[in-house]
Amino acid sequence: MNTTGMFGKYLRKEHGFWRLKSDESQICYCKHSAKYGGIYAYIESGTPGVKIVTNGIVQYFNDFNKLSDFLARLEETAARNHDGLVQALYRSAGSRMLRTMTL
Repeated sequence: MNTTGMFGKYLRKEHGFWRLKSDESQICYCKHSAKYGGIYAYIESGTPGVKIVTNGIVQYFNDFNKLSDFLARLEETAARNHDGLVQALYRSAGSRMLRTMTL
């Protein structure tokens, strides 16, 4: 059973990761977004699983369902945080504009 190929194919097709150049002993996939920065997935040959590194968090998964749940939660949290930041910036810009208007 080739778990390196299975996890790589799963990350590419199901979650939109792309492969980086890497050496023979370790394969690296990544996914970047303005909302959550970068997610890096490292697959070492001979080990059944994938190591996910993002924002200083390191998690190891050997189950596709747990990996999928983790990535979904990560993206939901990032989207929620990003949307809150964008709304705060618009509020700030709007209030600045209202303060400068002459009545």
